[in-house]
Amino acid sequence: EFMDMIRITLAYKWVILSIFAFSILVSYYKTITSKPEWRATTALLIRESATDPSSFVFDFGASSSQQRLKNEIQVIESYSLHSEIVKSMIETGLANESSLFGTRYIRKRYRAISWFTNWLMSEESLNSQHVEELDNLTRNEFIGITKKLGNSVRVIAIRETDVLKVSVNAADSTDAVLLTNLLANKYRNLDIAGGRSEIQFVLSFLD
Repeated sequence: EFMDMIRITLAYKWVILSIFAFSILVSYYKTITSKPEWRATTALLIRESATDPSSFVFDFGASSSQQRLKNEIQVIESYSLHSEIVKSMIETGLANESSLFGTRYIRKRYRAISWFTNWLMSEESLNSQHVEELDNLTRNEFIGITKKLGNSVRVIAIRETDVLKVSVNAADSTDAVLLTNLLANKYRNLDIAGGRSEIQFVLSFLD
């Protein structure tokens, strides 16, 4: 049987070598042309306000903590929160230089293709094309950017705690940190506003 395997290998050696060489070339090409991906992570402590009037009316026990974490995860991963981030980036000008909007030029890992691209067109002209397009974003383009942000967001609940681990992936390290901070701040502001409206609702209910 061993001799049969050797005989078959020798008979199809060029086919085997061709497949092996092709696999090496594909792997090498993807390596030198791939863009790096960065991840920034933050932790959010989710806790019920001590002044929440509902705590004097309802008592759901320990299970309410886990349910509250699930609810907050849905909020952080929601399209509405991500769309608010996209809107604020456009309004403040942060979108003018961001990999999320395609306005920050990200070099390939080993710059094999970038050398040729830069020879044809400068980085400034590449960015300026996208900046001009931001003023005329269509609804579908806005939705596409928002979904792109949503796909880069990951939220994990840390076991036996009220802490959520939130991370955002981006093609640029600066953008990863910026998007993570924007997400945390937007969520914090939304949480504060939501808490106030809940208090007003419960108080009016009690009256």
